[in-house]
Amino acid sequence: MRSGKSKRAISSGRGRRPGKSSGGSHHAAYTAGYGEGIALKQNEGGGLSNHEAKLRMNERWTRRCMAKELTAATSGKRMQEGRAFASGFAAALGLPNANGGWQPAPLTRSAAAVVRAGADAIPASIKQLLRLPLTEIIVVQEGASETQFAELRALPEIKILNPGEAIGADVWRAVGARMTRADIVLFADAAQLIEAEKLAQLLAAAQAGADVALVSYASRLGPFREWDDLMRVRAFVNWSLGRQELGVSSVGLLPHAWSRAAIESVGVKTLAVPPLAHVIALQQRLRVQACSIMKRTNGKSSPAWSPLSLSHTQESKQVVFGDHIEALRAAMKLKGARLTMPDHSRCRSAAGGAQ
Repeated sequence: MRSGKSKRAISSGRGRRPGKSSGGSHHAAYTAGYGEGIALKQNEGGGLSNHEAKLRMNERWTRRCMAKELTAATSGKRMQEGRAFASGFAAALGLPNANGGWQPAPLTRSAAAVVRAGADAIPASIKQLLRLPLTEIIVVQEGASETQFAELRALPEIKILNPGEAIGADVWRAVGARMTRADIVLFADAAQLIEAEKLAQLLAAAQAGADVALVSYASRLGPFREWDDLMRVRAFVNWSLGRQELGVSSVGLLPHAWSRAAIESVGVKTLAVPPLAHVIALQQRLRVQACSIMKRTNGKSSPAWSPLSLSHTQESKQVVFGDHIEALRAAMKLKGARLTMPDHSRCRSAAGGAQ
């Protein structure tokens, strides 16, 4: 395992003082962040790395959020205020505000990310993760070139695991989960470029009590006749287990976040078979939540990426279908052949059949 290193420590120079234009419409949040940064510098002096400073910033932002009620209507505004607060905090410490700046998330628990980086990895996607208040970012590299490895190695704050051999589809999830003891684990694919603002919403959902925070695709599915086979099988699993409101949302789709308690409940090894992990989480009545993390533009929602349309080879589709069938079989052994779907039109027991 090879680790990237934080390259920058807190500057001893002066940060930019808040002015009328600082933080834009969120001047109050920027000023509060600036004040917190100055207080930290006075108390701690120099020596904190960029990573440590980011976590300290998030602690202070979390305390600020806990004092106010957060609702769905205010969550978007709170994200913007968080960026302004972080900008002020970084400015006070003389730190750069690159890649869109730090994106705070209200967290009283530790959070980490486990990321798959294959030949299609986009380093910019990991840079988005670096904007988040994560205690660690574990990158499981498979099939990437030397050039790609060098690009990843140049990034700070990440740990790179290169198994040196093919470990099989989705096994990276279990491998990465074993490497962290964080209270919340965000799973992502470096092939998907997703803004930190959206990923922060999954962390916030896990912090608020979700055992598994999934992405909701309800607003971008279109009519059922246009769904592909994988969308239909994922929806069928949710319907069969009485969670119709989840639609096609699934642990099989990235990104998503798990609580540590949920990971231990379903078993780390089970994460290597996402449909099975999904079914077990629902069977155990864990709090599985589909979160809307769509970008809003002029009052309309639009996806920044579309993992539902990612191409699959015929071989990979067969593996996914097989995993879902096995997961449903496991569920039926515990709950019966009809799962949560009783047949009100037939008395099957009289015929000697399943209930």
